[in-house]
Amino acid sequence: MLGAGRSLSFFYQRTMGSVFINGTGATNISNPSVAENNSPVPEDRVYFRYNFFKDALSVVGDSGAMFFDPSLGLGSNGGPRFRGITTTKNYDFHEFTFGGEKTFCDGRCSVEVRVPFSNSLASDLNLSVAKITNRGADIDNDSTESIVDTVSTPQNTLGTSDTEFGNMTVILKGLAYQSSHLAISGGASIGIPTGRDTRVRVTDFLGDFSDNDIEILRARDFHISNDTWSLSPFVAFLATPTERFFAQGFLQFDFPLNESRIDYTEAAIINTEPGEVHFDSLLASDSIREQTLMQVDLGTGYWLIKNRHDSWLTALAPTLELHYTTTLDNADLRVLPIAPKSGNLAVVGPGGAPIPEPNPIVGNQRGRVDILDLTFGATFVIGDRLTVANGFSFPLRSGDDRTFNWEYLLQINYYFGGPRNPERFAPPNL
Repeated sequence: MLGAGRSLSFFYQRTMGSVFINGTGATNISNPSVAENNSPVPEDRVYFRYNFFKDALSVVGDSGAMFFDPSLGLGSNGGPRFRGITTTKNYDFHEFTFGGEKTFCDGRCSVEVRVPFSNSLASDLNLSVAKITNRGADIDNDSTESIVDTVSTPQNTLGTSDTEFGNMTVILKGLAYQSSHLAISGGASIGIPTGRDTRVRVTDFLGDFSDNDIEILRARDFHISNDTWSLSPFVAFLATPTERFFAQGFLQFDFPLNESRIDYTEAAIINTEPGEVHFDSLLASDSIREQTLMQVDLGTGYWLIKNRHDSWLTALAPTLELHYTTTLDNADLRVLPIAPKSGNLAVVGPGGAPIPEPNPIVGNQRGRVDILDLTFGATFVIGDRLTVANGFSFPLRSGDDRTFNWEYLLQINYYFGGPRNPERFAPPNL
């Protein structure tokens, strides 16, 4: 959820003959926690992690269908008005993370670096409800105004996918206490904004609310910079009361260290009389702060196989984990202005009366959330250096507290350096 401040909500309009499209578009992103593929104990290792989230992101746009809406009344020419039907396109989220951890201070401390890539909904989108095909006379023949003929492009309102470099993370970890059956550590994660900015261009068409003429081409540009650095202090424990049973957990707080800049422009090309075109535009700038988060990760497992002398599969441990994320403050929402437009141009409401168009909003409109996920999987130890883990995660809550449908994950760790204490070893969290 760190990064949800780059979510967008905006209102589409399109008039063509007798069609009105009233819709909303939105995007959001999420970030991993310190506990993912991590152990409370410092280790020397390099690793690869793959996470697949089903239906984790979405865009709301034009379905291309419409229905007669009596509440809109009739146009000035006596014809019916139709309302466009919106649809939601979901995007899966594929994340590929390369990382490494190196110990120092005789193995009591470590530094870890994570380098992520993702394939999902693109950060740079060009959304358009229609394209211009011609310029003609007023279809209602009630003025000398010119209008614009368009053809709808619903496929261009639903976004595209892309592969992108993500935000890097550096994690410092140190042991505060250790015994043969218990280790307690702490540290901090630094989130570095190395990923792309969010850029969304939205093109739609407006007309006089009293009829259905297209008189305005409107282009809006949203640019939310990826400026936010974050600091995430954490404490962790690893308990191994027996040779085979283990339990481990992390408590983490995510603090945004600065705000991200918002730049917004709106340009409206307005047709009034034949041969006469003028512009109406605005520029607006603001900034937005991410929410502070608390994350709790608890896991337990049992070594079904633990044979250090085997030449291939030396150990196998199934694990069960709970992952909880909650927001500690309200979402910072930024309401952006709308440029004044010539004529009686507005959203058509009940009875055909004009109502103000909703302003665009930047920020996490889910507000306060409490996310709880259940993860189960298994870790295979091959030889004495390599671990391979597979797992599945499922949300336990619904509504705004459900951010994906299910997750698959794969973790591969290769350990190097000196020998590890077999009594304190446990596989990394999933």
